[in-house]
Amino acid sequence: MAKKKKRRERRRNFEHRDWKKQHGAAFLIIPPSVLYSSSSRTLPVLIMGILDWAKKIKSSAIKQVIVVRSDLNLGKGKLAGQVAHASVAGYRKSKREQPEMAEKWEEEGEKKVVVKITGEKELMLLFQEMKDAGIPVSVIRDAGLTQIEPGTTTCFAAGPYLEAELDKYTKQLKLL
Repeated sequence: MAKKKKRRERRRNFEHRDWKKQHGAAFLIIPPSVLYSSSSRTLPVLIMGILDWAKKIKSSAIKQVIVVRSDLNLGKGKLAGQVAHASVAGYRKSKREQPEMAEKWEEEGEKKVVVKITGEKELMLLFQEMKDAGIPVSVIRDAGLTQIEPGTTTCFAAGPYLEAELDKYTKQLKLL
């Protein structure tokens, strides 16, 4: 009896892995209260919306953009550290808020682009604009232990997110 149960469980796990490889997604679990509610007519629309979003992610390129202030004249090591902080913070936020996007970004090779912007005002305006658009963004403020004052905003990370969406906001910025 126990052997049959283990065999059945192994087969079920294999089928799930095979399905996941073939379709690139996991199963969608819908609570019974939603399935059998009086508003069950909206369920197909909800599922189609989720599936459309999943297809959009699957067929789109994902990247991360780090926007750095050029007016601070940071040393190369300090700049590299700030960019690294931004990249990790952006990834963590994306993984928390949109795990499918973060996973696809990892699978695609974790594409990153670092661009520069003239000052803090422009940086914060772009940050707010992208945040309002629903793009996961993480701002970095320096601790002030070496080159600049404590709390100075140095850069922010946008994404990992859809490349086409990020380009709408950052395409005009020059590479660092």
